Amino acid sequence: MAVCSLFVTGAVCVYGIFTSLRPKTPLFYKIVVYGFCSYFLAASYSFLYAELLPEGTGFHAGYFGYEGTFFFLFSSYFGALDRLADGREPEYRIYRIAALLPPVLIVLCGGDLWSRLFLLPVACAAYYACKHLILPDIDMGIIRVMRPYNGVILLFCLVQPFTADFVSGGYSDRFPDIPFTVINLVLVALALPTARRGVQKWFI
Repeated sequence: MAVCSLFVTGAVCVYGIFTSLRPKTPLFYKIVVYGFCSYFLAASYSFLYAELLPEGTGFHAGYFGYEGTFFFLFSSYFGALDRLADGREPEYRIYRIAALLPPVLIVLCGGDLWSRLFLLPVACAAYYACKHLILPDIDMGIIRVMRPYNGVILLFCLVQPFTADFVSGGYSDRFPDIPFTVINLVLVALALPTARRGVQKWFI
């Protein structure tokens, strides 16, 4: 699966770079591209680590690449999209509260304090993905056109506790690795095309 991960993330990285070179590409999309380029670098490091040190276990620098992906996703929401999509209407407060459920579940899935700390950026990205998924559409229509992307990102965040190597909770003993890894790679492959389609309808 490491080779498949390297191929899929590499293809996503190339796709993102070429599609982000278009003039007037929104900053939101560029930040998302940077996030998945970070994921590719992490997958590359993990692949080389496994090949060169097959007996090696524990923390390695590739984890920072995976973490970077979710910092970029969080930044894309917080800095570029949320101010356009969420008008802070008081009547929609219930949706913002409901969006806290996925991040809480993600953090609780961490087996120890170290794992939960690493899952915090995942949880932050999940909050915005969920909020933008369930918020009623507003005048500009951004919520509606970005819903497929937000659904993909929310699922991507939710599967991390079952696929991320840095999560120690014994999940590998209770859940088969391959199905969750395949689901994770499918979501990675879908993320940028759905983001670009939404951006084209909303901005270009």
